[in-house]
Amino acid sequence: MSGLRHAIAGETIGLGDEIDRPGGDGGLAASFRAAGVPASTRAAYAGDWAKFQFWCHREGWVALPAAPAAVGEYLAQAAALVDETGAFVYAPATLARWLAGINAAHRAAGHPAPGADPGVAAVLRGIRATRNAPPRRAKPFRLEQLLTVLESIETRFWPAAVIGRRDRALLLLGFAGALRRSELAGLTLGDVEVADGDLIVRIRSSKTDQAAAGATIAYPRGHQVATCTACAVLDWARLVAAFEEQGRVGVLRVLHQDRARGRGHQCTRPASLQTWTDLVSAGSNAPLLRPVTKAATIGSGAISGATVHAVLTRRLAAAGIDPAGYSGHSLRAGFVTDAFTAGATAHEIMRQTRHASPATLETYARHYTPLEANAVTRIGL
Repeated sequence: MSGLRHAIAGETIGLGDEIDRPGGDGGLAASFRAAGVPASTRAAYAGDWAKFQFWCHREGWVALPAAPAAVGEYLAQAAALVDETGAFVYAPATLARWLAGINAAHRAAGHPAPGADPGVAAVLRGIRATRNAPPRRAKPFRLEQLLTVLESIETRFWPAAVIGRRDRALLLLGFAGALRRSELAGLTLGDVEVADGDLIVRIRSSKTDQAAAGATIAYPRGHQVATCTACAVLDWARLVAAFEEQGRVGVLRVLHQDRARGRGHQCTRPASLQTWTDLVSAGSNAPLLRPVTKAATIGSGAISGATVHAVLTRRLAAAGIDPAGYSGHSLRAGFVTDAFTAGATAHEIMRQTRHASPATLETYARHYTPLEANAVTRIGL
């Protein structure tokens, strides 16, 4: 058991750059295979595979090709691990993800996926059957909470306004677009179009669109500046452009001009739209949402999915709301919950969420709004 603990703690042995070829033939075909899987999934699979390699090395099993018995024992040991409070360390969904990574490594190397073995599948079913607790679901980040959080964010004075404007854009993009955290983190300048006060976002690929067919999400102009997604994006973009051109001095100048001008919709101002056009022209593949340091320095790279979670919980706490139970998925769950509550149809909601079936939306309704449209209330009890 200690061997598994060490493996999961990260003491991994060498792993090739490509999870799709543990044996390593490289080549053009390998690069296309890798491109067919989202970067976040490839990274997760690589980590899962490395953990399994190390465990096999410690326990005396061959990792590739792995015997089904080895994979079953690996999952069983992980499922039995408990923390100091007696709670299980790993959820069945986590173990299923580990198995998917092991399967991916085997298929790419030309070996049968061990997860297809009836014995391995039975182990995973047994793990699920012995866990009676329902799956943990993130609390929905509701519109009321969004408004409270937005009101608490500083967007006018340096230095807090720099990260404040980024966070405001992140929260509105994530909530109104029902975006997953990986989709938010992966947005580039070229994915976003601003026209006549409206915002159009193109999602190139996602968790449920690994063929990269793409999707388009519309953000209508907000009724008020505080909740206008296009304005939030432009406010942030203007700071990015100013920082890239003049550094801190440029950012301070933009903030001063905005305070002198007063609040109003940026999404219809020619100067703001021109700044956006110039920024996109200079580098359409550059990330939209970028890291910001404590010194209000704007980075050139992209944020991570973990940053989305950190922003949400930090902003909730700052607004006086207990962040326990919230995650990056709370933005998506909150949109669906409020849309249902407001009477939106499944079709209208699915245009934003891109769910393939209304049945998935019913899961949100049952969990987050169990008293809405409840048949019990209709019979008069």
